[in-house]
Amino acid sequence: MIALSRYLFFLLLSCSLLGAEEAAYDYFPLKKGTFWIYQTHLRYTTGDSSKGTVKIKEKDMTYRVEVTDSFESDPVLVVRLHGFPGDLCWYREGQKIDDHLIVRVGTGHYHLISNHVDEIWKNFQQTPHLTKEYYQLSEYLTPGSLLLETPLEVGKHYGDFSELLRSMYCFVVESAEPFNLNSVKNHPKLSHPTAFDIAMWTNPDCVDFTFVPGLGIVSYEYEHHGTVAEASLNLIEYGSVAQQERQGVRPNAARKYLYQSK
Repeated sequence: MIALSRYLFFLLLSCSLLGAEEAAYDYFPLKKGTFWIYQTHLRYTTGDSSKGTVKIKEKDMTYRVEVTDSFESDPVLVVRLHGFPGDLCWYREGQKIDDHLIVRVGTGHYHLISNHVDEIWKNFQQTPHLTKEYYQLSEYLTPGSLLLETPLEVGKHYGDFSELLRSMYCFVVESAEPFNLNSVKNHPKLSHPTAFDIAMWTNPDCVDFTFVPGLGIVSYEYEHHGTVAEASLNLIEYGSVAQQERQGVRPNAARKYLYQSK
């Protein structure tokens, strides 16, 4: 606990020294109502190997991720997401969409929390003071929970510090190239959009996702090296609930894309 507290202290200190190189909301747009819709292809395993009923199935569908709420107490921003691409890595037929938290510390450290979401969110609402929030989050905000460490650049390693030298079990920014915004409906106006390819390799599996500053995650790939479990998501639409309402689209109608088979 002491080590984690020290880590958070120096993390907050380093973030405060970074300044405003990028507007935080601009680098990773996380305003309430923001959503991303992905075209998704899945390969997954069903059945019981002991009974000889194992089958490999494939499924195509659209999948929606949405920022449903946010809470801020400088320098911490906590965002609640309904859905996240990683939910589909081990897809189960009929599974429900989970909620997740993205915690931005300072301007450039984005942590993903997928466990105890309701409990943490409730604590934030009931004790809106940084000191209390700090200790509530200290066991969850670790190097291993980092989803993004920005600004991104090729060659950056982040995640579990004990694995950085092996370039395994941590995220590595492998490449950067121009991104074609025309592939995304209702994309924001960005000058010189850049797609950063970020990967994590482990012994059992690998994750590879592409992030475009100002837009978010535009692709997400997962593959397990043993039991068949694969997910491939590509962003096809971006927007906000407020924007849709201005266009006369009812929120409920828009959210039908949460799981829609094709």
